[in-house]
Amino acid sequence: MLKIVGKFVLGLATPLTATMIGAYLVQQYVPPRVVTVAPPPPPPPSMMMPASELAKFVSPPAAATDPAALVAAPAASRQVTLPARPAAAPRPAREEAPQQHARMMGKIAAFPAPVIARVHGTVAGGGNGVVAAADIAIADRDTTFVFSEARLGIVPAVVSPFVVYRIGAARAASLWMTAERFHGDAAERWGLIHRSVDGLDLDGAIDDAIANIRAGAPGAQVEARRLAQRVSEMTAEDLATLNAQMRVTEEAVEGLQAFIERRRPGWAE
Repeated sequence: MLKIVGKFVLGLATPLTATMIGAYLVQQYVPPRVVTVAPPPPPPPSMMMPASELAKFVSPPAAATDPAALVAAPAASRQVTLPARPAAAPRPAREEAPQQHARMMGKIAAFPAPVIARVHGTVAGGGNGVVAAADIAIADRDTTFVFSEARLGIVPAVVSPFVVYRIGAARAASLWMTAERFHGDAAERWGLIHRSVDGLDLDGAIDDAIANIRAGAPGAQVEARRLAQRVSEMTAEDLATLNAQMRVTEEAVEGLQAFIERRRPGWAE
C-alpha cells in the first residue's frame, strides 16, 4: 500500500524568479517493514533553495529497499524580487549551478518509483524540466507555462532532453525561441503534461493517478519507464530477451497466480 510520509516546501531559484515547489513523499511499503522519511521543516516563503538541495530530497533514502513514489508539486509559483547581487557571479558558481540542476533532473528521471507532478500556478524556465522529467504530470488548466530563457539571453539546455522527449524538437524550438505563454489545455495537447483539469478537480485527479499506480507491480512499473527511455536503441532481440526475463520475475508469477485465483496481487493489498 502507499503511505504519505512527509510534506515539505522547496524553492527553485533562477536569476530572476523563484518557483516554490510543494513536494509530497509517498512511499510504498509492505507491513510490518515500514520505511519512513522525516521531512525537514518548511523554509520561509522568501527562502530560495538551490537545485543541489532539491536533489537531496528526490534521492531515495539510503535505508529504503522498498519502491517509493515521489509526487512533486510545482505549487502557486510567483515572481519575486531577489536581493541585489553582482552583475556576474564567479565563474565556478555559474558553471556549477547548471551541473546541479542537471543532476537533479537525472535523479527525478531515474527515481526508483513512479513520479507524479501536481502542477499549478506558473511554471517558468527550469520548472518545465521538473514537469517533463516526471512520469505523470497533472495540471490545473489555468496554469501558465513559459520557457523564458531566450529573453534572458540563455537557452534551456539542461531541461532540453526531457522537454524534447515530451513535446518533440519542432514544438520545443518554437516555444524556446518565442517564450510564448501557454496554459494547461495546450500543455496537455502538446504532451508536456498528461492531464489538464479544473483547479477544484486537481487533488482528485492526483488521487486517481496514485490509485492506478498502487494497482500495478512496482518493479514492472520502473522497468516500463526504463523501456520507454531506451526502446529506440533496442533491437528486436533485446526486446524479446527483456520480455522473457520479466515473465519469470516474482511479480510476474504473483500477478499470473492472482489472475488465475481471481484475487488481488500481493502488491495491491
